[in-house]
Amino acid sequence: MEILVTNPTDKTITPTINFLSVEMVEHHHNWMVYSTALCPPTIMVYCKDCGEEGSVSDFSEDEWDNAFWAPEEEYPWPDKDRVSVNKHKEKGE
Repeated sequence: MEILVTNPTDKTITPTINFLSVEMVEHHHNWMVYSTALCPPTIMVYCKDCGEEGSVSDFSEDEWDNAFWAPEEEYPWPDKDRVSVNKHKEKGE
């Protein structure tokens, strides 16, 4: 897809934007632990690059103990494979 942008006042054409040349790169989340939730017990994380939220429900006792203090000092979550991305419903769904 190409788009030509024109300026109607002086009839000039600005450079073409070629969307086919933009490389689609898969985003790899950089998860940070920021809190815990009690019902159900989960460790709450977010991606510090894009803001996506996620949770971890299969954690060890040590991981839970560390996460309990995360509101005071966030830290990186090391195991990206155990994060479930939270799906938010839009109004009316």
